[in-house]
Amino acid sequence: VTMSVFNLTILNSRLLDRQRLKESEDLFRSLFNESADALFLLTPDQSLIVDCNQTAVEMFRVADKRELVGTQTYQWHQTSPTPEDSQRLYEYLQKHRIFVTQAQFVTTTGQLFWGDLAFRLVQINEQPFLIARVTDATQRKQTEQALQKAKEDAEIGTKVKSEFLSNMSHEIRTPLNAILGLTELLLEQPLARQVNQNLRVIKHSSDHLLVLINDILDFSKIESGKITFEAIDFDPRQLLREVHQVIDFKVSEKDVRIEATVEDTVPPVLVGDPYRLNQILLNLASNAAKFTQRGRIHLRVTAV
Repeated sequence: VTMSVFNLTILNSRLLDRQRLKESEDLFRSLFNESADALFLLTPDQSLIVDCNQTAVEMFRVADKRELVGTQTYQWHQTSPTPEDSQRLYEYLQKHRIFVTQAQFVTTTGQLFWGDLAFRLVQINEQPFLIARVTDATQRKQTEQALQKAKEDAEIGTKVKSEFLSNMSHEIRTPLNAILGLTELLLEQPLARQVNQNLRVIKHSSDHLLVLINDILDFSKIESGKITFEAIDFDPRQLLREVHQVIDFKVSEKDVRIEATVEDTVPPVLVGDPYRLNQILLNLASNAAKFTQRGRIHLRVTAV
């Protein structure tokens, strides 16, 4: 009696296992067939299509799944994997859950489309198979390609603009430097007060124009990634005197006075880019001169 009960328990357990296995297979089959993505059951080496769902039929423009099942995968794939590729994928999936990539596929009508491709390794009746999921990514790929082309076109446009600005800046500098040179030579000569004042206006305007041209040239350098900074010796006191002279002329018609001081703790020689520093100080001081109607503008250099 005890043996009969034992045998009956084993039988019930086996029946229960079979029922659970069938329910699991039915669930897998339902999910497989009703998926919104194209699903393929492949041999472990990716070479042969064992099964597919209805979405795959529609995606690859075939009449029914019989046109896909039993065919070689390379018929529907633009690039066929080598045996070495298949072996590497199989070994990867044995260690990891999923492998995702992008690929280009071809339909039965010869139409090419991009798809997101994901592989998973599964066991069915103790046999290994690959499940391949294909999601149509044609529209996203086209958008990516359009964005990439727009980016390249913008980069070309930026490069052309930068080259144009650079060339124009250099071309304008040549006559401007001649004007500045001749103006400085005339200012060294004894001249009538009004003539001297007019020449100073010309020099100031030319200096300001040169700063603008340099700013344009710097902008084109920044866009092309070619801007560099000097590391040369310069006299901070002389630099401040030059800035002071330019701003002093700007506020000459206002009730504003300019003061410039350099503390004794500042070394007589510094290392840096005096040209860039001059640009910065002129911009700041020019703003101060622009928005100050009366009072004092003080340029002070301290050592920190």
